[in-house]
Amino acid sequence: MNTLDEKDLVQENVPLGIIGALVGSLIGVAAIVLLGQLGFVASLAGVVMAVCSLKGYELLAKKMSVKGIIICAVIIIVMTFVAEYLDWAITLYRELNEYYDGVDFLLVLQNLPEFLKEADLVGSFVGSLAVLYLFVALGAVPTIIGAFKEQKPSEASAALQENYYVNQDAVSGRIPAQEDYYVNQEPVSQPVPPQETYDADREAVSQPWDGEVPNA
Repeated sequence: MNTLDEKDLVQENVPLGIIGALVGSLIGVAAIVLLGQLGFVASLAGVVMAVCSLKGYELLAKKMSVKGIIICAVIIIVMTFVAEYLDWAITLYRELNEYYDGVDFLLVLQNLPEFLKEADLVGSFVGSLAVLYLFVALGAVPTIIGAFKEQKPSEASAALQENYYVNQDAVSGRIPAQEDYYVNQEPVSQPVPPQETYDADREAVSQPWDGEVPNA
């Protein structure tokens, strides 16, 4: 007999899942910034962002659903922008420090859009962000597909379980309850008549015939 998978009995813990997705996204932010500052293609870290966020949600929520995917997608979109923004701010801060002393990083971070406009780098920033989102999608789509493939056997198991019991009812019938047994027994096993009724009927049958024919 088929049994339900343990995943079918697990309830999705959305609050813990959000925490897991945020922790995973922070790993992605660190990867994007670190690779960018080391001179590697930071876009490759977008795959890390997507995978860590989705797996972080699934790990703590114990289950992945459409709701979980939407939550993770929002977190990934926001945190990817934060990572790219932070990477550009650090890069600009390091370049400004080569020409000016005492540059405040927080000032650069707060005024990055203005610096990009003055340096005519807005297009470069948008293009770099678009490529990063592309790599994020490349990492997110296979992860989402894999999560749903893991759930499909459980759903199929549940369907087989339900069909099994339905077919068993049709073939072998259900075990009748005790009250059904007694109800069905009543027409067959009539109660024994009282002793006086039995004696009266016996006396009427055993009396000798007096030769008279009863009137119709």
